[in-house]
Amino acid sequence: MILYSLKSLYYNKKKYIILGILSTIAFGFVYFILQVLDYVSKKGNSEVKADINFNVLMITFIVVFVFFAVMIISAVLHIFYKMRKNEMHILKTLGANNKTISKIFIGELSLLSLIISITSLILGLIITHEFFNYYDVNINQEIGVMAEFLLLSYLIFLIIGILQFRKVLLEHIIKKNAKIKSSNYLSKIIVGAVFIVVSFFISYNIAKLGCFIIGAAILVNPALYFILNVLETIFKSSVPPIYVSIKQIKFNFKKASSLINNVSISIVLIVLLFTMYNSVKMSGIEYSKKNMKFNQLIQLNTIVPDNKINENNVYKALSFDAVYTKNNMKLLATGIDNDYVKFENLDIKNGSLSNLFNNNNNLVCIIPELMKINNGIKIGDTIELKILKKTVNAKVVGSIYTYNINQIYINKNVLSKKILGAEGVSNTYYAIGNIDNITKKLNELDIKYDVISRDRLIEEYKNGILKGTEMIDTFLYIYLVISIFMIINMFLMSLEERSRYNNSFKLIGMRKLRIILMNTFEGIFIIIAGSILGLIFGTILTNGLPSFVESSYGIRMRNFIPWTLLFDIVVCAQAVTIIATFILSLFSNGEVGTKLIGREE
Repeated sequence: MILYSLKSLYYNKKKYIILGILSTIAFGFVYFILQVLDYVSKKGNSEVKADINFNVLMITFIVVFVFFAVMIISAVLHIFYKMRKNEMHILKTLGANNKTISKIFIGELSLLSLIISITSLILGLIITHEFFNYYDVNINQEIGVMAEFLLLSYLIFLIIGILQFRKVLLEHIIKKNAKIKSSNYLSKIIVGAVFIVVSFFISYNIAKLGCFIIGAAILVNPALYFILNVLETIFKSSVPPIYVSIKQIKFNFKKASSLINNVSISIVLIVLLFTMYNSVKMSGIEYSKKNMKFNQLIQLNTIVPDNKINENNVYKALSFDAVYTKNNMKLLATGIDNDYVKFENLDIKNGSLSNLFNNNNNLVCIIPELMKINNGIKIGDTIELKILKKTVNAKVVGSIYTYNINQIYINKNVLSKKILGAEGVSNTYYAIGNIDNITKKLNELDIKYDVISRDRLIEEYKNGILKGTEMIDTFLYIYLVISIFMIINMFLMSLEERSRYNNSFKLIGMRKLRIILMNTFEGIFIIIAGSILGLIFGTILTNGLPSFVESSYGIRMRNFIPWTLLFDIVVCAQAVTIIATFILSLFSNGEVGTKLIGREE
């Protein structure tokens, strides 16, 4: 039995290579994501977390990606075992029962699972090493983690394979007439329409979006079947090969719809991830411009009494470099008073700005919402800060939405008392309009200073955001390449299944060119339908991104969907897949391919 499994594994190596590459890439990428998540969560240097906290994003992404990968692997395994159904029938004819057949195929599957788990670990190690090496980061990949990954990937693939094998082994073909099928689609249309209509009467946004998505998803298959009927009518007399291809898609509609759904899920993930990445960058710039009312920031190199500068167009503040002692997070502690809001808006999330000035004798602060989320700080908690070698405790009385995630605000008078032992001093000026009078007085007093324009500050914020999201940018493009490659591999297995039908068409006299045209049309229909559905559902789901980012990262975000980039990605994915389908159709319809398939079957 083991010998038969080994021989079967060898004779079906062509199909197993396709399946193995697909699964290895999927599991290897999962290992890479887990290592990135582990690095971010364990990294002692808090600046990494302060730049961008993508723990929630990574966890959400890995759940969705694993679900997507399992769907694709399940679909490909199902196709693979459907292709070997004749082999199962032959074994039954020779006297083997279901139990014996199961042992043979599961033994074969166990060997394949072991190979895939090992190769996916190797691929994951390579991707992880190259990724962190690019950022000059050293990480220790523990042997225990590798062993756990080997075991889990082995079991996951084995379980998926067993489920799909049992499904094919025990399934019975039930012929349904068109009337029953029409009735089934009619009921789906009614149910889907009900969900969509109900969604318009729901006030809670998440429930509203969820209800609408469910309704739209239910309507997908009826809509696809309707489109196929329309295309069938159009091409019935004009282009016979395409007409036959449409009939085949309808006959194997369950398989075709599964492929379309897998493509659409991949596109949805691409739309969501690239939209969120682009929106965070663009919103940071927009948000900073909106809230900065001053034109120039003058940073003094020393402490200056407030009575030295009495210009009306300047606001005086006190700024110190600080460290949050809990995790050595670098901060900018800025002492302000009530007039600060005339020069910069503070978008309060919790508490009130007045809370800073109702505690004249106590050191209190307002912190960025992201800092509050990252460090588990609650309003009313006391945080320990180190400022100018002095350690002080500050009570958190509020939080703000801001992209400047390292700046905290403190009562200026209390800060100067605690740190300098005096009041009425400043080292930072926010100016509106012309600053010639201010710089003239500073020069007369022989005070050194640095003038930072509003545009320069915004550019620095932008660079900070870009730096914080640089790792995610690289991560997204790695995922994009892997996603397209997975789609192509999925089509590879689909074309392998079609080879048997293609040989039948040859026997009845159909020319090779027409068969290639049929295969290519099926690929075009699936990839275009999946891409359109992915763009539609992805765009709908982006409506939930601002609230997700706000609750997870403590920043306000407006959606900036990168349509040009997304269309380029989708068109590129479509072109690559269609060209690959055409080329594979050429080879799968050649004599060599027929012999190999015959030998394997």
